[in-house]
Amino acid sequence: MRKVAVMMGAGTSALLVAGALGLALTAAPRASRAAGGAAVKGKVTTTAPASTGAHTITKNPEVCGAPAPKVEEVVVGAGGALANVVVAVAAPTPTPLKTMTVSVDQKGCRYDPHVQASTVGSDLVLKNSDTVLHNVHTFLDGKLTLFNVGMPMKDMTVKKKLKGPGVVSFKCDAGHTWMSAYIVTFNHPYFAVTGADGTFKIDGVPAGTYTASFWHEKLGAKTASVTVPASGEVVSNVSF
Repeated sequence: MRKVAVMMGAGTSALLVAGALGLALTAAPRASRAAGGAAVKGKVTTTAPASTGAHTITKNPEVCGAPAPKVEEVVVGAGGALANVVVAVAAPTPTPLKTMTVSVDQKGCRYDPHVQASTVGSDLVLKNSDTVLHNVHTFLDGKLTLFNVGMPMKDMTVKKKLKGPGVVSFKCDAGHTWMSAYIVTFNHPYFAVTGADGTFKIDGVPAGTYTASFWHEKLGAKTASVTVPASGEVVSNVSF
């Protein structure tokens, strides 16, 4: 297992992610995917304080306030472990690029899960598990509206395609202003989202030296150079 020292750049606004993550969103030219490859793994930590408390409920308290959703902007675990960081390595894109199916549920007046990552062109399944009207309004990199869907019925589902690459942000226009979620879309498969313990692992990365990117909705974005061996593992630990 190889460990790499990482020099990190300054953080940037989350909505500038297309520029901050450009090298990781748009990978090297396409190539046939070879078997094997190495794993890029590590842990993301922070010295920033964790978000605390719950959102103030201003509409449908009978559904949204039982209990009120917690603030999820900065989720910090033991030892400063930082959850919900999207990590990507801009390695050559395999042909064909495999798509996925990801889902977002509106439950208790929050989007679940809060942060995801996916490949461009993947299916997105939206669900409303609440008994109140929700509206799913999504933006690409905080600017371009991708779709705007009203979901008035409990257990209603809608399927959409994820475009990009970039950050797809979610908001509810039906009065639930606290609701938010993110899906970062890539034109390559080399990405992961840190868990509650701050760890991540990206398998099958071909050998080479690449730019790795680390994005967080509140703390911004950082990049690093990582040299991936032909097999085994390389460790990249990052602190925000």
